[in-house]
Order: sequence, then C-alpha cells, then structure tokens
Amino acid sequence: MDSVSKEVRLVQEVYDLRELEKKIAASDFDADNDGTAEVVDVDVMQAYVDGLLAYVDGDKLKPYKVVANTVNGPAGPIINALEKKLPFDIVKVNNVFDRSFPYGVPDSADDGMRAATAAAVREQEADMGVLWDLDLGRCCLFDETGRCIPGECGERGMLVWLLVLELLARSQGKKLSELLAAEAFSWQDIAERLKAARC
Repeated sequence: MDSVSKEVRLVQEVYDLRELEKKIAASDFDADNDGTAEVVDVDVMQAYVDGLLAYVDGDKLKPYKVVANTVNGPAGPIINALEKKLPFDIVKVNNVFDRSFPYGVPDSADDGMRAATAAAVREQEADMGVLWDLDLGRCCLFDETGRCIPGECGERGMLVWLLVLELLARSQGKKLSELLAAEAFSWQDIAERLKAARC
C-alpha cells in the first residue's frame, strides 16, 4: 500500500518512516500539531469512478457480458459503482469484500483464481472475463473461450479493463479471440492510452 502526503508525494519521500513509527507507537500525535490539522471523512468512490470513465468513450461501449472476479477485494465495490454507468451485463465472482478471502489467494497470477475465472467465462458464455489482484492494480483478462490473454496488464488494472472493452467495441463485432488472432489488438494501443491517464 502506498500512502501519499498532502503534496501528493509518497509519504516515505516526505517523512522518515522510522520517526513516524516511533511517534505512532508513543501516541505522540500533538508534538508537531500547530492546531491546523483535522480529520476529514471523504467518499472518493464517485470521483474515482468518474475518473475511470473519463478515459473511455462511453458511446462506443457495447452491452458485453463480462465475468468480473474481484477476489473479495476492493475491486468489488468499484465494479458495483461502475455497473450503474456501463452497458455491460456483469457476472460477479467473489464480489463481496471479505478480508478473510474465503475463496483463495487474492492474486491475478494465482492458478486457482485463473481457473475459476476461466470456468465462469465458459459457463456464463461471457464475451470476456477479468480477474483483479487484491489492490486492483493488476488484472488478468480472458477471452470468450476462457483463455488467459497473453501480455502483462501491469498497473492500473481497472483502467486497462475498460480500455480493452473500448477497443473491442471499435472492432466491428469481432470477438476478443478474433481480435487477438487478427493482431488488431495491441498492448501498445493500451500503453499509449495509459500514458495520458491520471487516475
């Protein structure tokens, strides 16, 4: 997990983490407080969802059937929020946030999670599937046959998934496996789109 300061810099770049740990352990919270600090409760879900949707052309998206395995992590609530704004039929797998992770290792590289997602894609006759890791930074995509799509999605897994769906929508009715076979699908296209992304 990364924490950022008010200046949007990684906390470890701004503060000595060992000193911060000592202050926390000693409950020494007021030593540097000039009276201006405050705790603010902010719901960032809507801003995050709007930020994601700003990078896709919603008019181009089609009503795909998508299996979404959120590994009982934070991707579940995000999928629930996105579902209200997207034309997709989303089949949710392991969607309830549960810190005990009752259905297996919350990792998009885990063979068991991949097998479960692939099976769900085939059973549901979905157009594609997506499996996120615990912090939803990475994802594994599946075509309509349940085959894991080669290539590393890398960071920003939620955005990668949406961009792939937009590319698929622009493919004039091709299935994801056909798009891959025709080499019309390019990780470079996604990389170019991600360069502009700031969410």
